[in-house]
Amino acid sequence: MTLTDYRNFDLLITRSGDKYKAIVVDAPAGDASALFDLPFTADEITHLGGLARGVSRHIGAAEAAGPAASLVDLGQRLFDAVFRGRVGAGLTASLSSAAQEGVGLRLRLRFEEDAADLAALPWELLYDPAQAHFIGLGERSPILRYLALPRSRSALLVEPPLRVLAVLASPKDLPDLEVEGEWQAIQDALAGLTADGKFVLERLPAPTLAGVQFSADTGAILTYGDDGSIRLWSSDGQPLHVLDGHPGGVKFASFNQAGTLILAESKEGPARLWDIDGNLIGVLGENAAWVDVAAFDPAGENIMTVECNAVNEGDWCIRHSVNLWDSRGELLTTVDDHWVEWAAFHPDGRQIATAGCDVFEPPTNTSCLAGSVWLWQAYPDVDALLAEAAQRAGRSLTPAECQQYLGQEQCP
Repeated sequence: MTLTDYRNFDLLITRSGDKYKAIVVDAPAGDASALFDLPFTADEITHLGGLARGVSRHIGAAEAAGPAASLVDLGQRLFDAVFRGRVGAGLTASLSSAAQEGVGLRLRLRFEEDAADLAALPWELLYDPAQAHFIGLGERSPILRYLALPRSRSALLVEPPLRVLAVLASPKDLPDLEVEGEWQAIQDALAGLTADGKFVLERLPAPTLAGVQFSADTGAILTYGDDGSIRLWSSDGQPLHVLDGHPGGVKFASFNQAGTLILAESKEGPARLWDIDGNLIGVLGENAAWVDVAAFDPAGENIMTVECNAVNEGDWCIRHSVNLWDSRGELLTTVDDHWVEWAAFHPDGRQIATAGCDVFEPPTNTSCLAGSVWLWQAYPDVDALLAEAAQRAGRSLTPAECQQYLGQEQCP
């Protein structure tokens, strides 16, 4: 069960002569104080800065050997130095009192300016030998620390409502986190302010990063994910543009060869062609049920899409078309019209290979019984046509004839 209520154990740490002093200024069990010496040598202190970041990777049982045992020793020495006498008794009593109330105990460490050097110690390692556990690892006794400021803190003035975007992630390659419980706890904590119109609470859906692409020519970077946006960054990591409008999230996005265009496949719906300045050039396959494949040719001048044009009652695509587009988003031609599983350009960019199904298994037509691979001429062989025309006409074609018959602005 996720805790939402806590009592505070506020501990002030300051200097007192050549020693340090721990003062309990607010706690369920009352006030207390104790003097203590730093339990580490100068050499040990130089190695303590990075320990807190590795606690979750190295902690084991108290009797374990190796790194875990070292952390236990360090954590116990720190605990024994600070939580001695009445301070330690007050912590034990406060933990017991909070447990009886069914709430947690938040250990808040505040460091006066004369004891600021202690703030860098790995307090997350605090180890209670009586309970044989690290205090800060459980949600019932989190540890917070902050420095006392020598000046007052000015209030941040905002015009309501204050918009809050919650980003909750549980990485798939790590143990699951109870993000739904955390989300519910956030909603419960802000329910009153939300009802009063002072807060607008939103949750980022599926905050995952699907991919990253670099432009070899310009050094620009694009990132995309399930939120339906592509973010464009400069080579030094500065944000440039956000490209929105990809239904269901972005399945894949890439630069063209020159790094001047961006082609994006949506998980649902058409593909989109953008320029490097974040302007939408065209929507490719707008009338299709969805686009399965979108890719630049090797030269990055034209685009191929594999579009689903018909679906059965089970929402299974039963017919595709393979279409060619120019860099302005204008349709050039359709080279194939059957069920296509995959398509790819030849390295010379003038041929396209498609793989698809010829015979489906009835009655659902969702399983392929036999398929084929086809090779298509994506563009006319201009050189061969020019040679043929010259042979027949006895001369080379004029620029007007090249434009009229070959669709070329000028003859090669």
